[in-house]
Amino acid sequence: MVKGTPVPVRLTLPDGQGTILADRNALLGTGTDEREDAWLAPPGTTEVTVWRDGSSTVIPL
Repeated sequence: MVKGTPVPVRLTLPDGQGTILADRNALLGTGTDEREDAWLAPPGTTEVTVWRDGSSTVIPL
């Protein structure tokens, strides 16, 4: 966990299974598939959008 970063928790799963992203009180996803607090980015996802307090930030994976 790295506090103060756009996505404090980022865990790349083995064997190309995807990436787990977590940020409390944020909405994470790609714009068509979002989840609150945590999201499993499917394999091949190149960026994730984090929505917090009415603003969004795009994070490359």
